[in-house]
Parts: sequence; C-alpha cells; structure tokens
Amino acid sequence: MQMRSKSSFLGSVVTAFRGTVEALRAERNLKIQWAIATCVIIAGSLFHLSAIEWACIALSIGGVLASETMNTAIESMIDLVSPEIREEARRAKDFAAGSVLLISLTAVAVGVIIFGSHLFDWMLSKAK
Repeated sequence: MQMRSKSSFLGSVVTAFRGTVEALRAERNLKIQWAIATCVIIAGSLFHLSAIEWACIALSIGGVLASETMNTAIESMIDLVSPEIREEARRAKDFAAGSVLLISLTAVAVGVIIFGSHLFDWMLSKAK
C-alpha cells in the first residue's frame, strides 16, 4: 500500500479522528482513561473550577489520552515489524507503557492538588 504524500487539511483531520475512534474502540485502557476523564470533567463542573484549574485539568487529560494513543501506535508498529518475541520489542513496549504511567501519575498529582483544596473547602462548609 502506498502512502499519500499530500492530503488536504480536512482529510488529515478526518484521518486523525478515525484513528482516535479506532483506538478508543480497540483499547481497554483508553476506554478507562476516557471514563476517568469524563468523571474529572463532571467533578470540575460541580466544584466550579477556575480557568487556570481547567487549563491544568485539560492539559493533564490531553496528555494522558495522547500518551495512551501513542503507546497503542507504538505497540501496533512493534507487533507489525517484530511479530516474534524479542527482548528489544519487549523493552520498546515497556518504555512506551512507562511513558503512559509517568504522565498518568502526573495527572493524578494535578488532580490531587486541584481537587484536594476544593474537597477541603467543601468539607469545612459541611462541618459548619
């Protein structure tokens, strides 16, 4: 199959959207991360986050979802070029998965920092 060298901007957007939808349908972890992102967005709406807090949340969610999608792409490519079990292939997959873990832990830290203060304020208001 020959790759197209040029495409329209709209064609590129359609291709990217298709890839996102296919990854979401195929990858369990990505489904879980989308569900968590949805819960975080709902919680952010309930706590009336500031614009800066929303920006941090959006960057965290985007980073996790993009990282997981890239991990999926890397794993798919490795499976294509190295279908046999090889140490190098395992290491590459582990490194890609490790990047998802790192950004996910960072997103959790952002969530704790942002939602922690809101939860503390909410608990104080209920104690009065």
